Amino acid sequence: MPLKPSRELVLKKVHDCFPKNTAEALSIIHNYGTEAWHLKRERVQLAVLMQANGRIDHLQLLVAEALRDYRDALVVKDSTTSKKSLLCSPFLT
Repeated sequence: MPLKPSRELVLKKVHDCFPKNTAEALSIIHNYGTEAWHLKRERVQLAVLMQANGRIDHLQLLVAEALRDYRDALVVKDSTTSKKSLLCSPFLT
């Protein structure tokens, strides 16, 4: 059964992906979802967490990209999978 994107899952994945700088990562990721036109909030947040591979600089860029067009965040751009991206996958709990 697939996991449904939720606030709780986003918080868990932020802690999993950024254990040493959770507060900074939360601050960045919360930039998406503040406007009515920010669609699919949790889904986009989970997607950028997975694609950031545990790097704050990547998270910032991905969130900025999602703010322009959320669909960009939902498209996986790199076919290679790192151990960090697997850890941050919303489908693994």
